[in-house]
Amino acid sequence: MAELVYVDNSNVFIEGKRVKAVESGLAMNIYDAMNNRILDNSYKIDFGRLHHFIAGKDKMKIKRCVLFGSRPPPNDSL
Repeated sequence: MAELVYVDNSNVFIEGKRVKAVESGLAMNIYDAMNNRILDNSYKIDFGRLHHFIAGKDKMKIKRCVLFGSRPPPNDSL
């Protein structure tokens, strides 16, 4: 069965900054980061790598993959 993948660039990026804040020790946990609006602005995401993670070795299982929001930077592997 084919998969349809829809990614909201902005939400993935913002939530990634929160998770990175916890990982970096800027926030005690994800709830602390959310409630106190703590973000680690050094967080970067590579949407090409995210696509590879989702698809795995079988690229044919993804029938459609759409990235909504702003365009990834030119150095992204997508």
